[in-house]
Amino acid sequence: MLVSDTEIARRRAAAHIGRASAGELTERSWAGVFVIVVAWALLNFQFLRGHAYIPWDSLDEFFPQVKFVVSSIRAGQAPWWNPFIYGGQPVLGDPQGMIFTLHTLVGVLTGPLFDLRLFDITTVAMELLGALALARYARQYSGNPFTPILGAVVFLAGGVATSRLEHVPQIVAYGLLPIQLLALRATCHKPTALRSTALACALAAGLLNPNQVVFLSALGLAPFAVLHLYETPRRGWAILASAYAGALALLIDAPALSAIGEFVKVSNRAALGLDASAGSSLPLFDAASVYLPGLFGVHGRQSGLWAPTDISQDYLYIGIVPMVVAIVATFQRRRAPAIPLICIGSAVWWFVFSMGVNTPVYGFLFHHLPGLSAFRRPADGAYFLNLCVALWLATSPTFQRARVPRAGTCVVIAALWLLALGTPFVLLMRHASAIGHVGDLLVVCRSFGNRFAALLLVLVVLYACRRFVAPKWAGLLLIVLTVVDLVTVGRISGVYVPVLRDNAQAIAYVNRNVSGAQALPLDQTIDFLATHGATGFNPSVRMEALGGSLGASMPMAFRVLSTQGYSPITLRSYNDLIGAQNLQSAPKQFTSVSPSYDSPAYQRLSLRYVLIDRETLTRSANFGEIGATAKRVRAGLSDSGWARPLEVPGAYEIWELQNARPRATAVAPDGTESACDVISYENTKVSVRCQAAQARRVVLGDVYAPGWMSCVDGKPVDTQPFDGVFRSAVVQNGNAIVTFRYRPVPFLRSTSCD
Repeated sequence: MLVSDTEIARRRAAAHIGRASAGELTERSWAGVFVIVVAWALLNFQFLRGHAYIPWDSLDEFFPQVKFVVSSIRAGQAPWWNPFIYGGQPVLGDPQGMIFTLHTLVGVLTGPLFDLRLFDITTVAMELLGALALARYARQYSGNPFTPILGAVVFLAGGVATSRLEHVPQIVAYGLLPIQLLALRATCHKPTALRSTALACALAAGLLNPNQVVFLSALGLAPFAVLHLYETPRRGWAILASAYAGALALLIDAPALSAIGEFVKVSNRAALGLDASAGSSLPLFDAASVYLPGLFGVHGRQSGLWAPTDISQDYLYIGIVPMVVAIVATFQRRRAPAIPLICIGSAVWWFVFSMGVNTPVYGFLFHHLPGLSAFRRPADGAYFLNLCVALWLATSPTFQRARVPRAGTCVVIAALWLLALGTPFVLLMRHASAIGHVGDLLVVCRSFGNRFAALLLVLVVLYACRRFVAPKWAGLLLIVLTVVDLVTVGRISGVYVPVLRDNAQAIAYVNRNVSGAQALPLDQTIDFLATHGATGFNPSVRMEALGGSLGASMPMAFRVLSTQGYSPITLRSYNDLIGAQNLQSAPKQFTSVSPSYDSPAYQRLSLRYVLIDRETLTRSANFGEIGATAKRVRAGLSDSGWARPLEVPGAYEIWELQNARPRATAVAPDGTESACDVISYENTKVSVRCQAAQARRVVLGDVYAPGWMSCVDGKPVDTQPFDGVFRSAVVQNGNAIVTFRYRPVPFLRSTSCD
């Protein structure tokens, strides 16, 4: 029979908690917080000491973005527009703009001390905040102090909490989910203005960075909202308070959401189809990674990585102890509280969702759920899978006394578990055999066997010593085993935790020297750009880097004016004319409209320097098409009459282009052009002085987007795209000062020049 969680909590309080004083309960709560914080510190020891860093997108995309935002704010500039990527594009309109995050706050407060280490610590701190909230949320439904801590540990390091740290905006949203749940329950159980306002703030914090995890949270939180509204005796007031919180959150986020909606309409995101989700759809056999440690080459003596889609998506491991606790809980005969049942059902649902195009469910939702077609990664459902598993464990009755069901019921439960665990394993064996990794699978199975044998040994010893070992120490030992288990598989070594000293890009992002590492060549290249007009708060030329760290978003971290970068959302106009590319991991591709660096579009961007990574050139065979393309581009530059190599030391070979146009020009009706002076250059405000004998169109070699407006000598004029991409305004008299201003929020724009 299903019993309200509130009723179960009341009965437990009458039977157990009532015998404890308020001081004892407070002491237990603080002890739980202490254990969770210690577990977090052990799980993230490599990041805390600065020995390792979070790789991939965290390093290549999100740290540079936050570094740009922080440097802009500290310089007194608005960070709504980023001129250092793709010729310029919106930041407030970017769903992953990272402006309104704890990372930006930490960066602004720490100033010059803010580096990659603090950025990574802030990322894992978001998981800690979520884990503490999850334990607090679960404590009302758990009859012991151990399962909330165990659930918090799984939330901290299980599955996506380890493998998907690179996707920082999603981790931010993931860390907020338990906080939102906690605020939702508080608002429903005791609807007050203060609590509903707190819920609105928690929801608004997520909506300010509306990635797919935030989008899917409406589905993820809905069952819990229904339960809490059902439980409360003041249901009408609870509904009103929740509706008020939702409306207030939307009102707070309206400026950012409207800017995002406008950017998406003119971006490449509108073109995504269902086939774009295929590479992020988990196969059914990936469910085996929940209980198999180090699967797909994450850890152990395996011959490389062999994940079916992406190594960061396919890691779902939660630990041996949590799996055993979850299984044992289903064999206990007791009244079924609603929260664990919701978690079990939700966990199954979210894994099916994560399978994406491998089931018809995702395809149906893609075509019928408004907004889902703007995203491409069904594997993001694994964030909710891990959350539901953690909550299931946190509210599990495993450590309580309970009767065992009848033999027939036990057989049915055992059969269901064998089917749930065995089917993915059989499919995994077939996959491993098909790709030649059976030996690697055996390594993983031996690791599983060793861990399971160690757990059985500990359980036998605890049972034999039950008269001498207090239950609290037994529970604490199992939590320690879980931490050690998760630490030794992916969290403290291996592909998810690379060593800082081995990556020149990571070293360039820290404010200290790292013993045994050489980052000097990259520093030399950045210094050259800084002394030749490509960096700072008023750069005069642009560069484009083929290969290496500067080929992605690293330039924006050092305020280097670049033509390329790394972002999943770009302006469609720029993508069609120039091509928005991540040249760190993809070969250079010219468009039919701009087939070479001698094309007018590149000239108008003031592209002065083309950088080619020396390692990509010297070891081109190891870089495949990237290396071959780099050699072809180099040969083309060598044969041209408008490019020359510079004798400059550093990580890059530098070619100077002689065909770059000034940053701003005045274009006459007959097509002739004259140079204008850029007298001030900020993120959202650029002033240009032109001197000419007649009316002309002033063209700035920066990208146009909705929100850019122009003023000529203090009077508003129309701003129009030139050649479909660049900013321009008509000047009626020959001598004038043209000021381009960016106002990102559609409903707050005005034509005023103030």
